[in-house]
Amino acid sequence: MTDAIPARVALLADPASKRRGVGPEAAERLLAAWLGHPVVLGHREDGSPLITGAEGHHISLGHAVGVTAIALADQPVGIDIAAVAMTPADRRVASALFTAPERAWLDALSKDQRPAGFVQLWTLKEALMKRERQAMDTHELPDLSALLPGLAVRPVSVDVPWRPWAPLDGLPSAAGLMLAMPAAALIPVAVGALAVAHISASTGPLGLALAWTLYPAPVTVAVGQRE
Repeated sequence: MTDAIPARVALLADPASKRRGVGPEAAERLLAAWLGHPVVLGHREDGSPLITGAEGHHISLGHAVGVTAIALADQPVGIDIAAVAMTPADRRVASALFTAPERAWLDALSKDQRPAGFVQLWTLKEALMKRERQAMDTHELPDLSALLPGLAVRPVSVDVPWRPWAPLDGLPSAAGLMLAMPAAALIPVAVGALAVAHISASTGPLGLALAWTLYPAPVTVAVGQRE
């Protein structure tokens, strides 16, 4: 890895699944293909993911129904993914856990835009906490008030098909890697540190947020990149 590619991002999907995420075998195959040798995916005592056999690399995972998002970097990284929706539970979360400026920004959106706005804020908060390996129940949520100007425009939804990928052949069900998502779909909302996208795929509308450590050089995001 180089400073020009601080994080590799990929989505593994099983559109037929009703469960959160895909099996760890698919993620291990993808990571092995990226790194060029087998790895074992596990967890630390704090619940954060750990890859054995990939010293010097950091990993983050996010799960939605039938989808797992993976980010790999040589510095701390965080990723989160969630369905774009605004349920009564989401409204309670916003009321109880968002800051006053965040609630005001969300309330100012149109009714149609509010679900996307909520998932922008929530996934960015989770991605930041994952980058710092902070648990939701032991830390206050990050305050995104300073980032709100960058979130004023709703990211454009990108309609992307799920594509099968050779290293995943033979896995149970329809797990595959989405290769068609352009890096431009990740809209920067801070100086090289945060990005967010909305994705339309066979699994439904999803919100994706990525947080990585600041690099001194300009950064880009490689989506589903192969060696």
